[in-house]
Amino acid sequence: MLGASTLSTHDLAIKNVKCHENSMSKYLTCVLSDDSVVSSSAVWSQKEGILRVQFLKNVPADTRVSFRFVLQNAARAQKAVFPRVTLSTDSHVMGPHTSYFSLLSSSAFPQIEAGGLALESSDIHASLNEIVILFSCNFVLPKDSVVVVSGLMGSATPDTECLSIVTNVGEDFTAKWTQLTGTVFFSISKTVMSSTALRFAFTLRNPSSSQTPRTVEISVP
Repeated sequence: MLGASTLSTHDLAIKNVKCHENSMSKYLTCVLSDDSVVSSSAVWSQKEGILRVQFLKNVPADTRVSFRFVLQNAARAQKAVFPRVTLSTDSHVMGPHTSYFSLLSSSAFPQIEAGGLALESSDIHASLNEIVILFSCNFVLPKDSVVVVSGLMGSATPDTECLSIVTNVGEDFTAKWTQLTGTVFFSISKTVMSSTALRFAFTLRNPSSSQTPRTVEISVP
């Protein structure tokens, strides 16, 4: 698995999963499993592109073994790789068996899908206005990723470190609001998988007089 950006480690997280083939679509459906067939961490070598996983128990013949792990794609497009699997015991080495499916091509740029969407509840002078930000990303957002909502200049709400945020991702929280630049800064409290629809709502006070509509931008630095 050459080309991954994940640095070498002796403690790459492994999740045991159980997979079942859908008889109609022929696709696999996988869920987390409490049956630990392989260890919960593995040794990953970035230079070699090798992941070393240890079995914790004997596995009967013809038993499907499935597990899940996360690697970071390369920062640019590269030729896709076809992983090879080798099994080794004290006395035998079996394989390698080459996967039919390719990985790590990094062919798409990271982006906020559909550019994001901002909605408001009121356009009345000096009224409280609930702003709703909707977006998704085509990449995984790790826990503590920073989100910046900018372009909200003109609001009458003063600077604060405690702007209340209501979200569909984890618990509600507070964010930093800067009035002069019209910017909200906050971080994600949990890892969010790619293409997950995200919703963040907060309330600002409208200006006391009319102004041109603002263009809101959403970024994940």
